Amino acid sequence: MENKNPNNPFIYSTPDQIKDPQQALDLFVDVLRDFYLIESIGNTFINGPRGSGKSMMFRIMKPDCQKICLNRNLDVLNYFAIYIPIKNSALNIEELQYLKGRHGENILNEHVLATYFSIAIFERLYEESFDDYSKATEECILFFNDVFIKYITNTGYLNVTPINIDTYNTPNKIFKKIVNILEEIQDSFSTYIEKITLGDENLKYKGALCLYRNILFPLVNEIVRFSFLPKDKPLYLLIDDADLLSDSQTKILNSWVSYRSTSIICFKITSQWNYKTYSTSNSSNKIDSPHDYHEINLSDIYTSNIGDRYKDNLKAIVEKRLKLMTNLDVTAESYFPGNEKQEEALRVFEDKQKEEYGYDYAYRNARADYMLSLTNEYSYSYGGFEQLVHLSSGIIRNFIDLSFKMFDSAVRKSPKHDRSISFIPNSIQNQEIREYSNWILHQLDKTINDDHLCPLYCNKYKLLRNLISSMGKAFRLYLESKSSERRKFSFYFDGDVSKDVKDILKLGVSEGYFHHSTHGSKTGLGRSHKYIMNRMLSPIYKLDPFSFSGYLYVTPEKLELAVKDEKAFIHYIKERIEKGDKVEAETDQYKLDI
Repeated sequence: MENKNPNNPFIYSTPDQIKDPQQALDLFVDVLRDFYLIESIGNTFINGPRGSGKSMMFRIMKPDCQKICLNRNLDVLNYFAIYIPIKNSALNIEELQYLKGRHGENILNEHVLATYFSIAIFERLYEESFDDYSKATEECILFFNDVFIKYITNTGYLNVTPINIDTYNTPNKIFKKIVNILEEIQDSFSTYIEKITLGDENLKYKGALCLYRNILFPLVNEIVRFSFLPKDKPLYLLIDDADLLSDSQTKILNSWVSYRSTSIICFKITSQWNYKTYSTSNSSNKIDSPHDYHEINLSDIYTSNIGDRYKDNLKAIVEKRLKLMTNLDVTAESYFPGNEKQEEALRVFEDKQKEEYGYDYAYRNARADYMLSLTNEYSYSYGGFEQLVHLSSGIIRNFIDLSFKMFDSAVRKSPKHDRSISFIPNSIQNQEIREYSNWILHQLDKTINDDHLCPLYCNKYKLLRNLISSMGKAFRLYLESKSSERRKFSFYFDGDVSKDVKDILKLGVSEGYFHHSTHGSKTGLGRSHKYIMNRMLSPIYKLDPFSFSGYLYVTPEKLELAVKDEKAFIHYIKERIEKGDKVEAETDQYKLDI
């Protein structure tokens, strides 16, 4: 009898799709211990590429997970967090662009922001259970009658009257009523926007006006006093994908951060390195770290500790998923075995080099020399858990997605009478890694060739493609060279680059093709910008994914060349290697006229 296909333990669900808090905790590996500032009182910006785990951290910070995780009631949690996603929300609908340039644009955008945030807060309260709090209903009625009515009336909304316990006999009913009122205000504004969209340019907004100081902050200031919420703790607003906010909305949010009201409200803000500005609504002011907020860059931590923290996290993710979803109690290393013949050949290669050239040379060059010794460029295997750690480049979703494809392939290639998967054969790992590597660049090519997208938008991706190709080929040239630092996977530069190049670098980091970090300046003074290429691209450019020992220094002008003229940049790199890897002056024959 044919067995049914087993469940794939690496199926990916977005945090929003995981409704069951226990399931979220079962799938989650506690990376918050690496980022203690996220849970600490204060405003925090969390930057990282798509798939680096930002949203999952927020999912675990929600009260339903925290109550289970800490085995505590709501009122004794460390904080009460409200998840506020920006993606696919009322904040980034296309029609809001019609506010741009209109009189009162900033105030209207603040109204949109404050209303949306307020709805999110009361929706979260509506979802809570208050069975353990006998005085909760009484508190909420007093809140509605003495606080909410006062502040909602000040916004210009007058259609509200006091309530009593006969009709509203649970906190949930009261919070639902508040949500309905706020949604009515939101709907009224949406109607106003629709009329503007249809061409009524002279229309003035006459509805309620909800702002930070007239409703959001004063309401939260009272909410944190509820006896059923954590005592003397601020409300955490977890704002996910904040780089999707408009320019005006971003400045408004920055203004709220600048008030430093962290004893009442703490903003936890994620972005994909595309946060538009740190200026406030007052264009002469901006928020700064650490005065107004703390900043966490996930790629900094992962790239500097990829040998320990990140590897340990991935190992735990694999083993938890296998145990939970397939009842398989094995190590990540045994589930994703390396190529034994290749590893043995590498050991022999390394031992021989140690005898001839010493340990340091063998450590730096054995794997690279082994790769070059292969007659067939596809003979090198990229499989094995250790290599998967490096290939995923600090992006957890890359690892999960690739593992999903590997498992699916293993099932399809297994005997029909027994489709239980106790490990992923190395041959399947290698094949899927190579295909995934090509798929990543193919997504970039699809964007470049999409005729329905703005040409300017597509051109930016084309220039990013040039940069990736320029650097990938340059790193391969170094691998094949006799340079003292052959194993390169990153580049760095001193000084300023043009706005075009800056935009391309920012796009590359946001899309996960590069990680941004800093490096000691070549001048010995200060820090330089360093960009590490996503190691998942290793198979395309036949690179060693373990490369950490060398960095490619380029001048800003040569970086411009890499972005705009790949052929000329590669010619420059070849000549530079031939000359002993000396960096030429910035003003030479390869300088672009820009």
